[in-house]
Amino acid sequence: ADLWDKSTERYPVDLDLYDPRKGGAISVKATNMVKEPPVSAENEESRAPVDKGVLSEQHGRAVSFVCSSMRQSVANTVKSTDPKKIANFCWMFWRTPNNKGVYPSLSKYLLEDITKDNTVDEIEKQLNPTQPKGSYDLIRNAMTSTRAVKGWNVRVTGEFWIIGGNSDGTLVIPTCNTRTVYCVAGLRLPLAVQIMQQTKCPRPPKFNLTLLPWFGRLVHDPFISTTSGTDRVEVASPLLTSQLMQSSRLAEAEGRIIKCLAQLEVSGGSTDGVPFVPFGTAAATSASEQPPAVPVEKQEPATEAERALIDNVPDFEPFDMTPPGPDGRPPPMAAWNFIRKSESEEDNPNHDIFVINAAGQQIDRMKSKDMDPTAGEILRKMLVISIKVGRRPSILGVDCPGTVARLQFLLQETKDISVVGISVKRTRNPNAAAGAGGDGDGDGGGGADAPAPALAE
Repeated sequence: ADLWDKSTERYPVDLDLYDPRKGGAISVKATNMVKEPPVSAENEESRAPVDKGVLSEQHGRAVSFVCSSMRQSVANTVKSTDPKKIANFCWMFWRTPNNKGVYPSLSKYLLEDITKDNTVDEIEKQLNPTQPKGSYDLIRNAMTSTRAVKGWNVRVTGEFWIIGGNSDGTLVIPTCNTRTVYCVAGLRLPLAVQIMQQTKCPRPPKFNLTLLPWFGRLVHDPFISTTSGTDRVEVASPLLTSQLMQSSRLAEAEGRIIKCLAQLEVSGGSTDGVPFVPFGTAAATSASEQPPAVPVEKQEPATEAERALIDNVPDFEPFDMTPPGPDGRPPPMAAWNFIRKSESEEDNPNHDIFVINAAGQQIDRMKSKDMDPTAGEILRKMLVISIKVGRRPSILGVDCPGTVARLQFLLQETKDISVVGISVKRTRNPNAAAGAGGDGDGDGGGGADAPAPALAE
């Protein structure tokens, strides 16, 4: 379709490889666009075979073997069996500036160390008991090819809607750009079949996925997790389902379903990749035991004052969620928590609210008109702080359930910001100043319930 914007002389471009913090679409001037070179005949011929949406048995077993070897190695390093923690470590430290990282270690093991204790015949029988011949050669080729494991620093990670499949694989759509459609080859079963057998969802479910290059195909890291941070699977609404299906049909008609990462298939393509955003960073810090006081669907439309505040939020870039802080928590300024000094009029007659970052440090304070702050009051203060520090938070935590529900409704269409409910443990400390953890600016008076340093949890 001719989507050229005459006023800016730019074309919209959907990115095959995107940074989930910034989305998957840009606009580029036509004069700055260069035609991508064709995939070589050699690479076309060596494309991994796929049948009924699944890699051949030899290739599927090879991907699974590499991934399981990687996880076993990392599990020993981090001394953890938590699959999400292991996955985050794998991709965050796939390659490090000192040329150590996960890939060099994995490569040494699979190319050198494994043959010290096992013969090639023994390894191949382990890899593929029914058709062992050539199995280890495929592992060696994958470990040294930028079209496969050596190129796994070029990958696509994020939240995806699983919408169906075709003979080449499962179709998935990233939540950050629903125009883009990827086709992912399964390892033993089509990914869509695997997920639907487990979830039996009536509409497209949403999952965290990492898509990896594999000899001219896209495959998936076997580790798959929900986006809710729990066992609950998020499912598309009927309206969104219709839009996703239409997006898929349009992508197919225009011949732009992404089946491989072309930059690894053509001469001169980049092998840099994009930063990895840890799975469940927001979910791990945002799970609240308290349900919203008012369901989102029952919220009143935004007022003019609220709309004016919402429109100003995208003016500020969010603080990055990476690199993570200690214990997998986000960097200190990525999360701002609005915490009332106390929930009682007796202990908090002035309705003082502390603004505390993810490290438990007070960055500001405010007063609300009533004991429970309004969404407008929180947004206004957030924007004031954003002007001072030049950025806004990626996570906005509030200890008032009703305000959380309203903010979630108002900001549901705003990118790169999550609103979470937080529970606060307050301790009685007559000698403490009124700041979080007794580190405030001292104008609130002692003897109140001083909130301990808190993170949305």
